[in-house]
Amino acid sequence: MQSSWINIDQDSDFPIENIPFGIFSIGDESPRPATRIGDTVIDLSVLSDFGYFDDLDIESPYNTYRHNGLPPGPINNPGKLSILAALYPENNNYLYFAAKGDGSHRFAETYDEHKKNAKLYRDYLDQLEKDRENK
Repeated sequence: MQSSWINIDQDSDFPIENIPFGIFSIGDESPRPATRIGDTVIDLSVLSDFGYFDDLDIESPYNTYRHNGLPPGPINNPGKLSILAALYPENNNYLYFAAKGDGSHRFAETYDEHKKNAKLYRDYLDQLEKDRENK
């Protein structure tokens, strides 16, 4: 997935709908990670309250969020089950997936189903935000 740094001021007509994920800054606000679902930009910084971005603070030559370019060695070594899954994928009609918020996903065969699943995820993020505000 492509990620980009986007700084959008109040008068910008930048086509944000072309960026699926990135670090967004609107006006003078602090930059924060965000993603887009449909026409909605989702602020992912709320997830930092739950430890989701703690790994960004790790000082390591493998932390490509802190260091430009490729790391000095391999960053992944897939296990046997991952290799087998890639070689022998499940036969299904799924075209879409959306996060559930618990590390798993909801899958959909149609765009209408996907929109419902995406709304469930947006509702989940909204609840996280409300919970954060009530702390």
